[in-house]
Amino acid sequence: TRFAPNLDASILDAGAGYGHFLQAARRSGYRNIQGIEPSAHRSEHCRANLNLDVTTEFIENCIEGCRYFYSSMGITYCHWKG
Repeated sequence: TRFAPNLDASILDAGAGYGHFLQAARRSGYRNIQGIEPSAHRSEHCRANLNLDVTTEFIENCIEGCRYFYSSMGITYCHWKG
């Protein structure tokens, strides 16, 4: 059985870079997409050239309770305090 995707799902791209993943999500019909990118140059590129909602910030400064982040194989993980 195939399920229809929830195009209203919230998608956050941590380390959005030049917006490739967010562009693909938008082309697939997702409407609630957002990115966080520590590079001011890259996040400005996303906003100015691609009309994407990308915040210039380190993700660990955006999520309360997070001790540190690491990435592996393109997936970002958070180690929570506690």
